[in-house]
Formats: sequence, C-alpha cells, structure tokens
Amino acid sequence: MDGPTLANSCNDLHHVFDCMLDELAYCDSLDSFFHVRHLVYSLKKVINWLCGRPTLPGEQMSDSNQHTNVRLRFLGLLESINCVECVRTNQQVCMSQTSSPSALEDVSLWHNILRLEIGMERCNDIKEKMSCLQRNDLLLRSCGPRASEIHRNLTDLFLTTWCDTAPFSFSNSYTIKLSIFLLAICLLLSH
Repeated sequence: MDGPTLANSCNDLHHVFDCMLDELAYCDSLDSFFHVRHLVYSLKKVINWLCGRPTLPGEQMSDSNQHTNVRLRFLGLLESINCVECVRTNQQVCMSQTSSPSALEDVSLWHNILRLEIGMERCNDIKEKMSCLQRNDLLLRSCGPRASEIHRNLTDLFLTTWCDTAPFSFSNSYTIKLSIFLLAICLLLSH
C-alpha cells in the first residue's frame, strides 16, 4: 500500500476529522462543545503524526525525508493494527491489573472513544493497560519492534493530549480559534 492508496487513507482520516469539526456547530451545550472540541484537538495531533499536515492547494511537501517518515509510520500502523489490537484485547496479564478490565478488552475501545461513549474518566485504566502492554513487552514479542514503537508513540500522543490536557483550556491558538468560531455562531444565531 503506497502512493495514491496511502494518500486516500490519509484523506479519509482528514475527512473524519473535518466531519467531527463540523459537529461542533451542532453541540447544544457548552459542556458537549468543549468535550467534542477536546477530542477533535486530540485526534488532529494523531492524524498529523500519522499523515503529516495536509498540503494546501499549490503547496509542495517541502521535506521528502518528513514524507518518508510519515509514510513509514502510517504503513507500519496499517500493517500491524490487527496484531496490536489482538494483543490489547486478549492479554490476561494486564486485565487483572486494571480496575475495570471489560472496557479495555472491548474490541471497539477506540470507536467508543471517538463516539464519546467512553470519556476521560477512563484515562487511568486505559493508560494502565497500555503501560502494562509495553512494560511486559507483550506487543514487542507478539507484533515486533516496529509495531510496538508505533503503537507506543501513537497511544502516548493521543492519551497525553486527551487525558492530560483540560478540555476547557484556552492555552493554545487552536482552542482560541474554535472559541471564536463558537462565538461567531452564537452571534449569528442570536440575530
């Protein structure tokens, strides 16, 4: 999988991100707005790590080395995802160490997070499980060093952003832009 197929997969990820971003306009409460916005912000970091920043029309990818690294990360994830998820859902060693193992062995864990069915209150359990997988070299032994490294980097990036950053924080320009966007919508709706 390379070239146009890989580019299409990245475009699909960017499309999912854009759809989630569009959903912000339909949040009926500030609480849901901030939680969706926080998930979108966390997801954007993951997509940029996997696919690189989207190239704007007329813009060229400036660093072919960066393109190669991004391509290798995404290909590595796609090639190893079945193995990684099988290890994550079936390792009993780590199940006994978490306070609520059933959600962590759920095959649809990541889907449930994206649907906001599992919230940040589960972060400690998820982090414990991921840490256990790494600490016991379960991914390394079952899926190989490349898959283990990609999984560690990807989950660390997502969980650090999603779990360790307050959803109500206005400390970065992205959140400020989204807040201005919300304010503009409120002003338009009030007229």
